[in-house]
This record gives sequence, C-alpha cells and structure tokens, in this order.
Amino acid sequence: MTTYPKSIDQTEASANGSRFSVTVGSGGVSAGQTVMWDGTNPNTVIACTANTDLCIGIARDTVAAAGVVTILGRNCRVKTNATLTVGGRVEPSATGYTQNYTSGTIIGTVIISATTASVIRMNPPY
Repeated sequence: MTTYPKSIDQTEASANGSRFSVTVGSGGVSAGQTVMWDGTNPNTVIACTANTDLCIGIARDTVAAAGVVTILGRNCRVKTNATLTVGGRVEPSATGYTQNYTSGTIIGTVIISATTASVIRMNPPY
C-alpha cells in the first residue's frame, strides 16, 4: 500500500487500484470525501451529499473549485476518517465522507476496521 504524506493520510491507495484526475466543481472537495460526477460540467466532480448519490471514488487531496484532484476509484484501498465494521459495506454520508451501509448506494467494503480510520476497498457501482 502506498502511504501519502501526513497532510493526506485519510487516503491510501493500492498499486492495483484505478486513479484518475478530474476538475473539481463548485464547493471544492476535501481529502477523503466521496465524489460524484457534477452532471452539468464535463470531467468535473463534486462532493457527495446523500447516501444515495452515485459515488465514483474518493478525493485524494483537498482541492478548491476549478482545481484538479486525483480520484481513487475501483479496487483502491482507501483509509477513511470513520469507524467502520470489518466486512461491512460502505456508502457516502451527507457530509461526503464514508459511513456504514444503511440503505443507500454501496461504494465499497471494509477490509480493516479501526476506531477512527478504517480501510475500505473501493468498488463504486459505475
């Protein structure tokens, strides 16, 4: 697993995961936030705001609107800022971060649980 500097330690990706760079839409994104396609502007993402949003990945860095961010997507291992249950499913939360699955869109599975920062494998439904 690649380890990023402390400033972005919420996100760690395996060498086998898909990563891609896109433009950030209005509001910007924070490291570790789940993101979805903007829907209005091409090649642009915004932070998820509901557990039913169609998440495409997790932002690697904190980036302001109009900047470029790396998205950690399918098969990436990502350290989240939440306490999650190992083996459980994960969905976006209203704040854009991850939470244990309740009834929304499943974006991954928990492979290592921790009290403040669990590791999930991203498997967004796109």
